[in-house]
Amino acid sequence: MGLKDWLAKSAGGVGAYGAVMGRDAVKNGLALGRYLYSGHGTRATASDVFVFEDEDHMRAEGFTLYCPDPLHMPPVEDSSELSKETRAAGIAFAAFCTSDAGCSFMKKANLDTFVESMGIAAMTEMRRLNLDVTCEMFCHYYCLPFPPGLDLILDLEKPGTNDALSVFLQEIHKQNRMVGFRRGGSWDLVRPLFLC
Repeated sequence: MGLKDWLAKSAGGVGAYGAVMGRDAVKNGLALGRYLYSGHGTRATASDVFVFEDEDHMRAEGFTLYCPDPLHMPPVEDSSELSKETRAAGIAFAAFCTSDAGCSFMKKANLDTFVESMGIAAMTEMRRLNLDVTCEMFCHYYCLPFPPGLDLILDLEKPGTNDALSVFLQEIHKQNRMVGFRRGGSWDLVRPLFLC
């Protein structure tokens, strides 16, 4: 018996396991959303590009960095729409990764229960934390359609390009086409995924 099966049977069943994972997705997704917000840049005109290699690439394209020096951090969240959108997308991406893993490793008979309880727990946790990110915003990002043939969740070499993360970042960019995100340099897009 594998660990996931033992947890599902011993810790109150598949629904309880999904609930634990849903609450954890909120915690990790908030960290990712705050990280994305801290690493964004803006410019005065719209841009078709929304992911840049590093801060030098962003500056060369006319972007002003929100946080030019990670040693002197501005607030990692505020009441702006961009802050709300990055947190909503971060939570939805973490929940998507969790449900995708569940679909890959669980028995089909347990999937609906796992995903449903995970989603309910995630939205309950968001309400409990009194976030200014609504459940509707979370659902909007979680239910984004993926282009045909996209089967990579995260490209570790070029995160945010031709992977699931790129779909979430592109949706944030659609809300404000003067915003971009940096992939590397002092602000590595992959780092928060391993720190949470």
